[in-house]
Amino acid sequence: YNTLLAIYGRHQQTARVQQLCLEMLETGFPLDLTTYNTLLSMHCKAGDVAQLEVVMEAMHHNRLKPDAVSFNILLNAYCKAKNFEGIQEVISLMQAHGHDADLYTYHSLVDVYS
Repeated sequence: YNTLLAIYGRHQQTARVQQLCLEMLETGFPLDLTTYNTLLSMHCKAGDVAQLEVVMEAMHHNRLKPDAVSFNILLNAYCKAKNFEGIQEVISLMQAHGHDADLYTYHSLVDVYS
């Protein structure tokens, strides 16, 4: 399922992604961290920061903790939007969750501040 989600997400086929997520749940396949990161990536590419926040809330509701990939996707989206308050919030959240900045983190920051 996650491979199909990634393909649909890469091509911004949001309706298919939503349909596939519902099908996963209906057939007993819970949405896992990979699924949520795929959703985050799709919304990041679309520049839809509001939906990123919805996905993060759904992760929290389903007791899934974001990983470094999740935070870097969020950071990338806020950097693209030049939302400096959001950038700072993501960095603070990363640190609070015990994730250090990595190459992807620094790359996003260099892009926005250069």
